Amino acid sequence: MLKLATSLLWEYSERNESFIIRCMPTPVHESFCNYASWFIHDAVQKYTKLDPVQSGILVHTNTGIKRLGPQQFSHRCPDLCISVKSTQPKMFIRGIVVEVEFSQSLASLRQKALDWFEDISDLHMCILIDIAEQAQEHMDSTGKKISKSKAKKLKNEWPDWLIRNNDNNRNDGDSSHDTGGALTLEEEIDTGGALTLEEEIIRRMGGRMVETKTEGQKVLMGVTEDLKTWLLEQDAQGVLISALVEPMDATIYVYARAGNNEGEKLDGDSQSGGSVTAQTSASDAGCRTGEEYPAGNADDVNDSSTSSDNSFDPPKTCSVSERESTYLPISLIFSAPFVASSKPIPHSSHGQTHLAFTIAELYGPLPEPTPSRMNNNPPPTIPSSLLELIPPMIRPHAHNTIAIPLDNLAQLVIDASEQLREERAMSRAVTMVEWEWAKVWEAVIKAR
Repeated sequence: MLKLATSLLWEYSERNESFIIRCMPTPVHESFCNYASWFIHDAVQKYTKLDPVQSGILVHTNTGIKRLGPQQFSHRCPDLCISVKSTQPKMFIRGIVVEVEFSQSLASLRQKALDWFEDISDLHMCILIDIAEQAQEHMDSTGKKISKSKAKKLKNEWPDWLIRNNDNNRNDGDSSHDTGGALTLEEEIDTGGALTLEEEIIRRMGGRMVETKTEGQKVLMGVTEDLKTWLLEQDAQGVLISALVEPMDATIYVYARAGNNEGEKLDGDSQSGGSVTAQTSASDAGCRTGEEYPAGNADDVNDSSTSSDNSFDPPKTCSVSERESTYLPISLIFSAPFVASSKPIPHSSHGQTHLAFTIAELYGPLPEPTPSRMNNNPPPTIPSSLLELIPPMIRPHAHNTIAIPLDNLAQLVIDASEQLREERAMSRAVTMVEWEWAKVWEAVIKAR
């Protein structure tokens, strides 16, 4: 039997008997989770006048949850999870989880929600933030369209148009002559054109090649930083292939247990109120059999950023018959796009202004969930069985609503995308330099 993963960089699913490697969270994940955590704690404190310890309402970000699944062997790490202390002895309820996803199909998002509902028995609401980057077309100098495969290859190649400093031809090793300025393209041509990495190392070493790897690494640090700056400049001008960050769209989806819907199928991808069950085909459930995940590099992982993620999830291998034997209906109760082409969507375009839930819903579901009735805004009906779970100090405030403005979430995505550009520029610069350095060092070894 496989052991539980204890690191936040790992997840284990007993359902699929698979480990999932998780990369570090992207700026988009961190911005959303940090803001949502602060907003929820602040709202609860304003209503109740109690701090998180006193109220027993805690918001966890990127915190592993162990002992999940039917046999309690699974270990997962949501981007955000709200746990509350109820009136039951030693009973904490995890009623809401939030995941930030990059470029996922609706079927994949539903499967993500379904997995959470199967793993946590008291979960009643799963909030998914789907961020999608719009792949842009690129043209070469003749106006011919560049294929996606060629654009991907060009992305990490050493740029032969790289603009160098004014002292390109200086070999005296005196760094005081280095102005740090950049040539225009015309000036670069006049001074002999762009340099290869080997020529650039020799220039920086004062006319000689490095003799050891350690010596080379010191020079490469400076080259990498300069290349990162150049990549950011090219990206800002819109001429970098491929762009560091493509225009982003963002949509929020809220799933809940379907209750008495008796497994009614979800007919439309953008409609709320329907439900989907585990009785789906392998393709709809996001299960793939016998596939291997393609090899990639660090920049590819950073660009795809699918889970808290800057992570990628290997394809799930699962038995369709095993999944179909489980009957667990879930409903899409709320969905709203809030970013289009890296710009906030006006309220008139989607009609929704907030992601909202009541304090009572931190402890359990309402007959009519808040996200599905926000526009009508009737007072919530809280069942007596749910009120009994809520501590007496919190109970008078159970009807109060925590409403996170979608405009704020949109601005978080837009601002975080700029931080993501910086990270991807460095990642791409590192990949470019490492690939080219491998060739240079191999030549140095052969020349000895």
